[in-house]
Amino acid sequence: MLTNPEAEEAFKDIQYAAIVGASSQVNPETRRRFALHLLFNPSSRSLLESLHGITRDIDYSRAA
Repeated sequence: MLTNPEAEEAFKDIQYAAIVGASSQVNPETRRRFALHLLFNPSSRSLLESLHGITRDIDYSRAA
């Protein structure tokens, strides 16, 4: 499970990778841990998307 600061960093990494088309560059373990974080903290997703979101067209649980 990620801490909130780790989740924020993972969110930014996943968002940036999706925008530049480099989703496979995100560590699958980080993506898995982030998806688990969102599962247990559903309000975290809304907060992160409102503060740092670039796109909402991302499946965070997908490996890449």
